[in-house]
Amino acid sequence: MSPFCPCEHEKWLIQAEKEYEETMNISEYAAIEKLRLSNEESSWIERCARFLEESFRELESADTDGVEPLVTVLDVKNVLREDTSYKMLSREELLANAPEQYDGYFQVPKTLD
Repeated sequence: MSPFCPCEHEKWLIQAEKEYEETMNISEYAAIEKLRLSNEESSWIERCARFLEESFRELESADTDGVEPLVTVLDVKNVLREDTSYKMLSREELLANAPEQYDGYFQVPKTLD
């Protein structure tokens, strides 16, 4: 493992780098974002990006037919109350304390010209 790369999966990064068909030009992205990266940093970022792309390719090949999507893997139920709407105050009651109102709405001072 190189001293710069904190990734535990460098062997997979190297394998993904060998299998990667297209060249990723990290220096172009770095120039756009005005980053100053050393060659070692650029190389590490490129290997990590290739590893991620290879991982996503593997995920794309997984058969998910008939699999219901999950919100969480935990067996939990919604413990919150039902989301029901109810009218607490009428419009007139709300506007009764308004310093100014116009056509059933609060009238506020203009903030922008």
